[in-house]
Amino acid sequence: MNPREAPYTLVLTHDIDVLSLTELPLLGRTFWGFAYRCLIVNLRRVLSQRLRPIEYLDSLKHVMLLSLIKLGLAKDPWQESFQIMLDIEKRYGVRSTLFFIPFPRRPGHTPEGKTASGNRAAHYRLEEYKSMLQQLEQEGWEVGVHGLDAYLDPESAKAELEAVRELISGKDKIGIRMHWLYHRGEETWKVLDKAGYAYDATFGWNDRIGFPGGQYRPFKPEEICNLVVLPLNIQDGTLLGEWHQFLGNEEAWQQVQQVLREAKERNAVVTVLWHNNSFVAPRYWGWLYERIIQIAQEDGAYICRGIDVAEMFNKGEP
Repeated sequence: MNPREAPYTLVLTHDIDVLSLTELPLLGRTFWGFAYRCLIVNLRRVLSQRLRPIEYLDSLKHVMLLSLIKLGLAKDPWQESFQIMLDIEKRYGVRSTLFFIPFPRRPGHTPEGKTASGNRAAHYRLEEYKSMLQQLEQEGWEVGVHGLDAYLDPESAKAELEAVRELISGKDKIGIRMHWLYHRGEETWKVLDKAGYAYDATFGWNDRIGFPGGQYRPFKPEEICNLVVLPLNIQDGTLLGEWHQFLGNEEAWQQVQQVLREAKERNAVVTVLWHNNSFVAPRYWGWLYERIIQIAQEDGAYICRGIDVAEMFNKGEP
């Protein structure tokens, strides 16, 4: 598909906050949050017809196997979820951007300078996944930085960039999205531009979907030399997570359709964020991600990675 002929562009992205249940600390909030969502949240979902009974039974099975999963004696559902995500994209002939957290066990800092909540920290060591990152790049996916403190100062921004760059040698242009969408507006863009990032995909909301700032396409802020800002438009947890809108399936789809209709009217760029652990227990949100890709292909949209849009912008292409 030629992007010039497409009614809109769909950018596929994933924030890699966790890679497995096994590597999480036993007493950590995320580990036991998995069990809570499988048991309690999913009971609410199945009773309100937001979750199929067979999926609830599957989530119960994972709770019963949790100790074996932790010991590495049963299949880790979040490792499986990562592969399901890639398989969906292979099936539709598309590729996405995956933002990885550069350092383990660091929650980073809030915009106010305080230490962030402990559950913001990742527990995978990215260097242990070097061969996987290189294979992803070779097969057409894009590896980016899921930033911790990169938005605060040039030193942190550069360190996080180099931590990822050294694992995928030979790549100059690397994009970033800040973890939890932490941001300080124009100051952040200046910091990231100075550090050498190709684009920033943080500009958006956690609690609603749409076009932040009325921006329908990537843009370059004033006083910025190279950094392209790629707005975020649709996020999985925003729609379906119990910590935000907690919508029913049809309600969520209606909101997505509205964004895609607006995108067609404006010949816009729509960036989608789907977390890599959203395809199995306890979330089971892969259906909506796949549906977005299906509809975009039916619409004739150009589907691509973050770096593709940033490079088109720099070339003056739509």
